[in-house]
Amino acid sequence: TSLSSSNGGPHNACLTWILVKCLTAMKDNTLPKDHALRDLLFHKMCDLRGTFAGIGDQLDGRIPLAYAHFVQVLVDSFLLIAPFALYSELDIWSIPAVGLL
Repeated sequence: TSLSSSNGGPHNACLTWILVKCLTAMKDNTLPKDHALRDLLFHKMCDLRGTFAGIGDQLDGRIPLAYAHFVQVLVDSFLLIAPFALYSELDIWSIPAVGLL
């Protein structure tokens, strides 16, 4: 069989294999033949499949490098200017106070 993305990819094949093995073990009385256990297995496999499907979404949500660089420049300039802005209130202590930022 093909493991392309049209049928869910290799992780779905692995989950299907695990589920078939568990159901076979229930049939052979290796695992308890219980409807609650079977329903729990199906529910957990569906949860795991949903988690696998969400990985691609998280990878697509990366921050562009230009935006991250721009934010870093803003933070650096803020930290450079902060001692001068705080000098009127903290005097010489404005320099160590910026270390807290």
